[in-house]
Amino acid sequence: MANTKKIKELGLLTNDYCQIIKVKADGLTIPALVSKPYDKHSFVIFDKKNPNALLDKYIDVSQINEETLPSICSELVKDVKLLSKNNIALGYDSINLAFKDGKLRLYLNDLPYENLVDKSFSSEKLAQEYLCDALDAIQAMFSYKSLKLNPTLQKLADITDSKQIIDDLLKLSDEELKMLGIGCSLKDTKFLLGLKNALHVAQSGNIKEADKIIKSL
Repeated sequence: MANTKKIKELGLLTNDYCQIIKVKADGLTIPALVSKPYDKHSFVIFDKKNPNALLDKYIDVSQINEETLPSICSELVKDVKLLSKNNIALGYDSINLAFKDGKLRLYLNDLPYENLVDKSFSSEKLAQEYLCDALDAIQAMFSYKSLKLNPTLQKLADITDSKQIIDDLLKLSDEELKMLGIGCSLKDTKFLLGLKNALHVAQSGNIKEADKIIKSL
């Protein structure tokens, strides 16, 4: 219960109803955990308990490529960074996907009873592991037909290619993720942030350097 509260306080998605009640079984009174069913949430949750939910219904697979993937995964990467920044170590079984407000998110469930914080792992290692699990889940939640037709999704299945994708996504700054989250493409995001940097440099009086930045965009 305390772990569920901590996850909620961080702004991450988890079951918003979780109570321990007493039930009788074979004459014994034992505690039981009651939580909201997946299909009663206000957003779609993808995992083995919800086998009919496919991402094909929510994301046009033909629009997924290496340029659009950062935008599609922007909120997901924010969630991953938030978990790793707080040294929260969760097992694979606790990591699920959700589709909320048009964006992919992590959905954290079946949380352990013990302390979530584990500082024996670096935040970088945690982030890589979480994003690896999330990309595996994305791949699993598309139909076989979609996977077969989309080269970017196929790359997620390759250890070398997926590692490069993970590294590239984790390199995105908080500001880049924010802009990607409101619908900017990766190309537009880098261009707009480049202009912002050039303006800042020009205001400091270094016009030549600002002009150099603009020409490189």
